[in-house]
Amino acid sequence: MSEYIPLEVQEKILNRLPVKPLVQFRSVSKIWKSLIDSPEFIAVYGVRETHPNRLILTYKDGQTQSRFLIMSFDLTAKELKEINLTGSLTNPLCRIHTISKLRESLVLLAYHREFEADVSVCCLWMMKVEGDSRSFTKLHTINWPDATIKTLLGFRKTGELIVETQYQNEENSQLEIYNPNSNATDNLGIDGDGNSSFMCSYMETLLLLDQLDGFIYSSVTIPSPSTNPRN
Repeated sequence: MSEYIPLEVQEKILNRLPVKPLVQFRSVSKIWKSLIDSPEFIAVYGVRETHPNRLILTYKDGQTQSRFLIMSFDLTAKELKEINLTGSLTNPLCRIHTISKLRESLVLLAYHREFEADVSVCCLWMMKVEGDSRSFTKLHTINWPDATIKTLLGFRKTGELIVETQYQNEENSQLEIYNPNSNATDNLGIDGDGNSSFMCSYMETLLLLDQLDGFIYSSVTIPSPSTNPRN
């Protein structure tokens, strides 16, 4: 039936479909496969998505550990940009511990202290307006005196934190749920070596469909030649 419908109309119809059927429809015909695999179709399809497709990367100075960068890589435009930190997040004694997201917003878990002798305070920050570093707002100060948060793994739909913690005088770390409003914790009964837990979300996309090895190659300029990439 497709031969009776102009290719331009077919393209508009396909552009409105979810990712999963599009991948399946690549086997319908050579014309559809060529169309769906084309960089032009993928670029147009990516524009209609509600949230931009980006990778968030961190860079640390391998020698002094004093230079810390957060970079955003736009998978559609293939552009690498630095996310500037503001306020107390720029304090040299502020240590960015984990980068995550909450409701599609960038979230930072950081340990703060004003002076070397001070006890570090754990805080959760969120970028309220996408792309605007000035919109970083402190969401919570985490009060967990007998444990150290090793990694922020993610969030539950209710806003509770899923974290890997380690208690004083204990070798293994624990997987726990933390409620920042009540400071209540719930141990999930899963333990292991420190920083051994990992969790991530995913979103269906066509952006890597035309890359045979699943990678996007792009010539980008890294801000400092002395920095080393780290996920």
